[in-house]
Parts: sequence; structure tokens; C-alpha cells
Amino acid sequence: MFTEMMETLRRPDVKPKLWMADCELILGTKENLDQCIDECINAPLKAYGLDLETTGLDQRVFDGRTRDTIVGVCLAPTKDKGYYFPVGHQEGAEHNIPWRIMGTALERLLDLSVESSPVFHNAGFDQEFLEFNGFKERLGEARWDSRKGWHDTLILRYLLNPRDKGGRGLKHLSNVLLGREMIELGDLMPNAPDKNYSKLDPSWEPCVLYASADAMNTLGIWEVLYNEYVETPQHSALIYTLERGCLLATRFMHRNRVYIDRETALTYSQQGQKLWFESLVEVLDGASELLGRNVTPNYIKILKGELKGDNKFDPMEVEGMSYKVRVDEARKEASRLYVEDKTVVV
Repeated sequence: MFTEMMETLRRPDVKPKLWMADCELILGTKENLDQCIDECINAPLKAYGLDLETTGLDQRVFDGRTRDTIVGVCLAPTKDKGYYFPVGHQEGAEHNIPWRIMGTALERLLDLSVESSPVFHNAGFDQEFLEFNGFKERLGEARWDSRKGWHDTLILRYLLNPRDKGGRGLKHLSNVLLGREMIELGDLMPNAPDKNYSKLDPSWEPCVLYASADAMNTLGIWEVLYNEYVETPQHSALIYTLERGCLLATRFMHRNRVYIDRETALTYSQQGQKLWFESLVEVLDGASELLGRNVTPNYIKILKGELKGDNKFDPMEVEGMSYKVRVDEARKEASRLYVEDKTVVV
């Protein structure tokens, strides 16, 4: 009892957003799982929102599973009703649904015979975690490969405005297109360095509000963007299908990329930086000789040891300090200690 009271006191005070009062945001359980799956299969839009919460963003696949893992599954049969099914929470683990149950339910939902389609925001992320979950082998693979059996609001947003480099995030689009401000992960875990969702207790209401809203708003965004896409003459179903096919190919390439030895890559990078620095010094020395005056910037002189800085700089051998950091620190020292110098900076 005392421990639970202290945990409650430590939690941030996160309030539901006003729009949530008109919606159903539900903690998923073994008892309501089949109901949710049936609602998604019979969704009125023939589409349902699907989103995942994970321990992190590392979706690299080793030995048949992603490096980070699924914490919970968010499903939304409508934009006003969403479920959050915990499967891998460290805190409140008693609420987790075993994968043998959750995986079987998802297999039924993702079967190609089901007409209703999942809607993702950044399908490349969620599909990789689902397919290589480590419990149910190749979950959803046949549906992903069909290219037409799923939707991605991130792709639709890009196709509608390829030149728009920003504003494609789920929370931004929810606010702009639906008028729904969302709870931020930082609101739930303000002091956590890694933002690992498994460290939240899923029975804590804000945890459910945050997660289930992702799937609900993904579906709502899809309804807006897809209608806009199909109603615009210059857009075609073929291009959208091709983009989904390209995503599958991109996932395959990422999964089969050749990993390099980090220490070797770092050594080669440092050697390249050293050669670049020596070449830069050679160019500046040659320019100074031709012009009859020293045009070497003071930060370079500090790095070379020709001027005294607050720190002892060896441009390529300062342990634990990257080249960029060394240059930035040398620039700061040059500005601070030699402010009267008017040498042109290269």
C-alpha cells in the first residue's frame, strides 16, 4: 500500500485532452480482445488504426527478432474508439497479455481474407516489429506483401505534398487535421533518459490515453488524407501502390544491410580527418606565402599549437573529443582570447 502511494505521488500530473471526453480509450484485456478484433474486422470504414509502443526505436533484426521489442499494441476500430493491449510492460506486468493469445488474435485480424485494412503512420517501423516480434513468426507478412492490404498516412502525406519537408509527424497532423492535441511521451516520462514505454504501468490512465490515441488519430488522419488523395485528379491508386511496394523493398534492404565494425570505421574516419586537416593547413600556408601575409585563422593556429589556448590542443589526439568538438572549442577560444584579430576565417 505504501509503495503504491509513493509511486502515485512520483507520477506526473497528466490530464486528458478535452477531445478525449467524447471518445472511448480502453485498456485492453484478455476479456475484451476478441471484441476489439471483431470491431476492427467489421470497422465501418473498412479500415482500422494500428500502432505499437516499443522499448525503443532500434528495429534492426537479429536472430529473427528486432533489437527493441513491442511493449503494447494499439487498435482503433473508429477514430473515436481505441484500445491499448499491453504485452511487454515491466511495470504493471500483471496486465500484460501473453503473446500466444495476442499473436493469435493479430493473426486472425491480419489474415488476407479480412477485408478491413490496417492503417499505420510510418508502416515501415510497425510492420518490422510485428513481422519479427520473436514470438509469432512472420506475423502479417502476407498482408504487407500484398501492397494493397494496408495503408500508411506518412506515404499519403508525402504524395500529397512531396516538397513539404516538415509537418508529417503524427502529433502535428492530429493537431492540424483533426484539431486533437495529443499527450507527449515526455509528459508521461519527463525525467526518464531513455523513454522506455515498458517502464510505465499500463493501468495508469494517462498510459492508456497516450497509446490508444495514437491508433485512433492515425485512422482519423487517414480518412482526411485518403479522401483528399482520391479526389485529386493528378493522384492515382497505382502510384500509392508503387510507394507501398517501395517501402517493402526498403525494409528488405535495411534488414539485410552489412554491418561494419564500429572501431574500424572510427579509426578510418579519424585518419581521414587528420589528412583533411593537414591539407587545409597546407592550403592556408600556400595562400599566406602568395599573399605575403598570414591568412591562417586563429582557431587553426590554436589547433596547430602556434597560439596558446586555455586547453592544450592536439588536433587529432585529444582523447574522447571528436574533431568537430575540437574545432568548435578552438573557435570559442580564438573568439575569446584574440578578439582584436581580424583574420578572415576559412
